[in-house]
Amino acid sequence: MSLASCPCRIVLLLGCLALLSCSNQHLQEFQQVQQGMSKEQVRELLGTPSSTFAAQQEGGITLPERWQYGDTLSTMATGAVFPDHAPGRVWVVYFDDSGRVSGIRVPKPEETPWRPDVK
Repeated sequence: MSLASCPCRIVLLLGCLALLSCSNQHLQEFQQVQQGMSKEQVRELLGTPSSTFAAQQEGGITLPERWQYGDTLSTMATGAVFPDHAPGRVWVVYFDDSGRVSGIRVPKPEETPWRPDVK
């Protein structure tokens, strides 16, 4: 049975390629974000964020405003419970008090696999 004779394999292969290109596209777009850019410039470059968190004071520390991209249901739930912490699996843009980019963070690779017994 060849690859061309199984439409399911072709669809699966195309889906995998599409996912890989999306990740690379996000990286290229995020690399264009510069400190000092306005929120409007970020929105024009990256689109609407999947979630936003306002700046807040907590224990004498000011947590900056942040926009997150690439949220899943899991990361949105984490954000609702722990709004002061951006999950490691999302792209983050931080803003200063004047609404300008103060920094970015790309997703961090998982340090501990969900199931260490599965490789």
